Amino acid sequence: MKARTLLAAGAVLLLAALVRVYSLDHDSLWMDEAWSVWAVSQGGVTHTLRALATDVHPPFYFLLLDPWTALAGASELAGRALSVFFGLLTVALAYRTAREMFSPPAGVLAALVAAVSSYQVYYARELRMYTLVTLLATASVFFYQRWLRGGAHSRRHAVGYIAATGLLVYTHYFGFFVPLVIALHFLLVLPQQWRRLVAWIMMQAGWALAFEAWLSVMLRQIGGRPGGLDQATATSPELVRFLADVLTDAQPVLYLGLAVLAMSYPRREGVRASVGPRAWAALLALWAIVPLAVTFLVNRQVPVFTLQNVIVAAPPVALLAGAGLARLSPTPRAVFAGLAIFAGLTVTLTYPGMYNAKPPWRAFVAQMAARYQPGDATFVHIGGPPLWEMPFDYYYARQFPEAAPPVDLFDLPGPPSARAFAEAIHEATGAGRAWLLLTHTTAVTNYALPLLEQSRAPVLVAEMGLHRLYLYEPAGAPAGFAFQAADGDALRLVDYDLPRAPLNPGDALHVTLHWQADAPLAANYSAGVFLLGEDGGPVDADIGFPGDARTTEWLPGEVHADAHAIPLPDDMPPGYYNVAVRVLNVYRDEALTAFDAAGVFLDEYALLGGVAVAP
Repeated sequence: MKARTLLAAGAVLLLAALVRVYSLDHDSLWMDEAWSVWAVSQGGVTHTLRALATDVHPPFYFLLLDPWTALAGASELAGRALSVFFGLLTVALAYRTAREMFSPPAGVLAALVAAVSSYQVYYARELRMYTLVTLLATASVFFYQRWLRGGAHSRRHAVGYIAATGLLVYTHYFGFFVPLVIALHFLLVLPQQWRRLVAWIMMQAGWALAFEAWLSVMLRQIGGRPGGLDQATATSPELVRFLADVLTDAQPVLYLGLAVLAMSYPRREGVRASVGPRAWAALLALWAIVPLAVTFLVNRQVPVFTLQNVIVAAPPVALLAGAGLARLSPTPRAVFAGLAIFAGLTVTLTYPGMYNAKPPWRAFVAQMAARYQPGDATFVHIGGPPLWEMPFDYYYARQFPEAAPPVDLFDLPGPPSARAFAEAIHEATGAGRAWLLLTHTTAVTNYALPLLEQSRAPVLVAEMGLHRLYLYEPAGAPAGFAFQAADGDALRLVDYDLPRAPLNPGDALHVTLHWQADAPLAANYSAGVFLLGEDGGPVDADIGFPGDARTTEWLPGEVHADAHAIPLPDDMPPGYYNVAVRVLNVYRDEALTAFDAAGVFLDEYALLGGVAVAP
């Protein structure tokens, strides 16, 4: 029986590893993960601690991440692997804890629920401290229950509890809920154990004294954020329901029923009755409820609730579910365990953004890399705290290791102003090309038009949510676009004219293209000028034969002027619009492939630049 139990536990651990490791580096780092990398890249432990003092977290996870990234690297895969490791240890410790509290089957089933919990899986795949929180919280409870049992190793278990709890509060401040829960359990549920009150107080003093070295920093961090956390969500009935779905993989009724079964273990008789399964179930219930209840109450006055912060309450849900499943007979146990597995894996694979969608920063910067040239200047105006910029900086540094770091426009001398921004961009584009990453906020409109008036209208190269990446070409830069047909025909767009001043609704957009072919063309091609909206879709177009002549009649080397006019509607919304060119084989209805001057593949459309439509 013992061998079968260990084999089952090993299979559960393998399942946990598979769902956590699969495609671990698929998603880009988001801003909190990029901040983790930044914090441990400051040049040593002292600098890391100095960076953390300005944050809202204690240092233990980062003191582990520092040597880990030095050894394994700071890639998405390497950084997140540390969280996976802590997550697997949490699953293993859930097995051991439930086994000792209830029974060997309860241990296997609790580990199984923890292994497939989408909540635990998601944060085990993030370059943050949250699975270290679940591990140390479980370890703290594990050593507490062992200490309560007494025995020859009671002192050793007390030391384990002090170490686990001390490291827990050095990992996340919500870790303080665990010793609070243990205090409530010891004082309210186990009055028979009060004969050991002095020893229990000494255990609490042990981890509290260990935390004293960081206490003043914690108070400064909290005092520096009197308004609460930036990402906090207000308490509401909808939030409570959402959190219930998160903790139970959208199966709150099932998990509530399993928790009730766990609470209904028969009372033990004899000397150790006070530390039987009922007492452990009460401990787990307090552990699941108290952190959430206190957080919701505090959150009504000071916004502190974020989904990742309350992950400290995730392990008891799995432990209670495992204990409840173990109370069932084999057939319903298999059915309900299968339902828990199905629910967890379904949410994990189908709704990963339920917890926190990770913007595709890697692909965003890759679009920039496709057109980047050495010597390009890069400016950033994201319109928020430096944390918002860090994912871009992370991928920019890896994509362009030799390039100068991006310049934040708010770091320019003097107060931020339209003139300062315009002069900075104009200076860069006067000597070469410049990139500008910005977020469309109200501040953007204050300087966007002056920028367009002093420099060539920008090309929108990439967009992601609120983020827009523009390329500014210096005035008079060669067009350098080529259009290639499958049979070898090639047209070159050698120059073009775009309006520099903003247009008004009702105006006409006039664009003149200049075409050339180096060899006779075998087919006739049409050229279309397209006005594209911010979503990338065409707003309007003007299509015709280039220069009103059939391209089969062109002579090699001749330049053909091709004028286009696109009327703008009277009710056209103000904003930025890209101007693009597309070449089509008239008879085959096949679009030619576009390339820029460096030979970079551009698909069907060549973006010539942008125009601004004024209000």
